[in-house]
Amino acid sequence: MSFIKSTIKNAMQQKSVMRALNASLALLFVTSLALNIAGNNETADAAVKRQCVSPNTGKTLNLTKEAFQPANISISGSQAVATFKFPGQCAGQNIPITLVSYKAPNTPDNMPFSAQKYFSSVTRYYNQPRSNAQITVSVPACKFQVDLVLGEQSDIIRNFSDGHGSPNTYTGQKRMITAAGGGIGECFPAPAPTKPAQPAPEQKPAPAVNIVNTNENKNVNVNTVNVEEKEKKKVDDEVKVVTPKKEAVVVTEGKREEPAVAKLPDTGPGAVAPILFGATFMSSFLYSARSRYAEMVAKLIARF
Repeated sequence: MSFIKSTIKNAMQQKSVMRALNASLALLFVTSLALNIAGNNETADAAVKRQCVSPNTGKTLNLTKEAFQPANISISGSQAVATFKFPGQCAGQNIPITLVSYKAPNTPDNMPFSAQKYFSSVTRYYNQPRSNAQITVSVPACKFQVDLVLGEQSDIIRNFSDGHGSPNTYTGQKRMITAAGGGIGECFPAPAPTKPAQPAPEQKPAPAVNIVNTNENKNVNVNTVNVEEKEKKKVDDEVKVVTPKKEAVVVTEGKREEPAVAKLPDTGPGAVAPILFGATFMSSFLYSARSRYAEMVAKLIARF
């Protein structure tokens, strides 16, 4: 009984494994199918740019690069010249042929393709067979690549994908007729190294400002005038004549009292001499003082 249970259990486990395996295979198939559809659509879009209708049979013809041979590109100074044959299968129909130049990395094989940058292009339309058709385009003054391709200006590839035959290349879209490289020098120079920041200049202290008191002379003059005025007032006070006050008359009952008469100072010869001496001394002192102050004022004015 246990053997039967074990067998059934193993069978169920194997069935689960098979289911998981089948699901993985189905997912892989769907992914591959989606990739094939996308690839076919891209191929169909690219094929339209290299097709024409035969005027004789009315059938759609695929133009391959072999139909334009011999084809070559020569470099002359700042120009590239493409020479090629235009086939007669599509007579009467305007077929665009474009010669386009790119700036290329400074490597032997101009790779990686994704680093190439568009530079210039010229498109010509052909509707009759020609054995020696020509197109000229400008090239940069550095490493470059030039491609002769089927298509017009709107069909130019601006951003390549890397790898020969990758979808976003002329070879991958089967529109390439011929190509050439040339030039020397770097088209994409490395940026100049950034200079280190310079330290800020040292701040020097501002020079001391010598403040000149322009009012000094005025103060000296004012002070001098004040001193002179004080001295003059002092002299005037000393020589001022004092006038005696007039006393009022006082009347009492039955008697009239006369005001007291001010007693005059002694003016005899003995009293006059001291007064004259004092007046002479004071005059000399004041004259000397005024002379000294005048001299001081003159010196101060001469100094400033």
